[in-house]
Amino acid sequence: MSAARKRLVDVPSGPVPAAGWGERWLAAASGAGRARIEKGRALVAEGAITALDVKPGVVDAEVRDRGRSLLSLRLRVRPLNERVFESALKSFAERARTAAELLSGSLPEEANDVFAAAGGALLPVSSTDVSVTCPCGDGIACRHAAAVHVALAERFDRDPFLLLLLRGKGRDEILARLREARARRALPAAAPSPKRAVAAVAIPLEPLPEVRPESFFRPLVPLSTLKTRFVPPEHPEALLTRLGPPPLQDDDAARLLVDMHRAIGRSAADRLTEAEWRRVSPRGRASGE
Repeated sequence: MSAARKRLVDVPSGPVPAAGWGERWLAAASGAGRARIEKGRALVAEGAITALDVKPGVVDAEVRDRGRSLLSLRLRVRPLNERVFESALKSFAERARTAAELLSGSLPEEANDVFAAAGGALLPVSSTDVSVTCPCGDGIACRHAAAVHVALAERFDRDPFLLLLLRGKGRDEILARLREARARRALPAAAPSPKRAVAAVAIPLEPLPEVRPESFFRPLVPLSTLKTRFVPPEHPEALLTRLGPPPLQDDDAARLLVDMHRAIGRSAADRLTEAEWRRVSPRGRASGE
């Protein structure tokens, strides 16, 4: 049993969805009838599950059966391949709602369908996709295996990212790749590469003036000799036009960016005009302004 195993008492309390991922797991993976599931629930209620460790493709558990020795069980399910995860995460990133649900710690209701469309369902297609080994020798009637499925279902209800971990990818990797995919969608499309590579143009270096270290941060000429000259652009959005269309899909946000840029330009022009007037106005100099 791994040293990093997580005990059931460590599971955070909180409301559990009425038809969450746990019930869907039991229906798809356990292959157990109602009677055996109830025996498994009874063992879980008695605290028989002393450890449960979820890893990609494997669940290791320890079950104590009403005073008998501790039994070590292992559940196996095949992890999904990289191509399936890549396609599913791309689909999640393309829809703001599903991306927001994942980033908030929830697994969207349609996640199993998204993975199935990507080439591999998140839930097992049938109970034969999951194997459980138990030393009790009861085979298909094993109540210890049913208890492991019940305990695992409770964990999935409280932390559905454990289902993703069991299928191959942990929470941190899923969220990091989802954020990266969302960021790529927000970037403007790259310009097509030219047919011929343009040779790099050498930029001549401008020699630095010889200045003593103690005078490096001091102006080389008196400030009173500096003159400013503000030339307004041909039209208020000249700079934005030169930069190209903003990488915003929302038209209102794009218009807001233009309005903000126009307001900043007007404010800068007003400040420069006022400063220039104060510099040349005798009244301004007399008042110390």
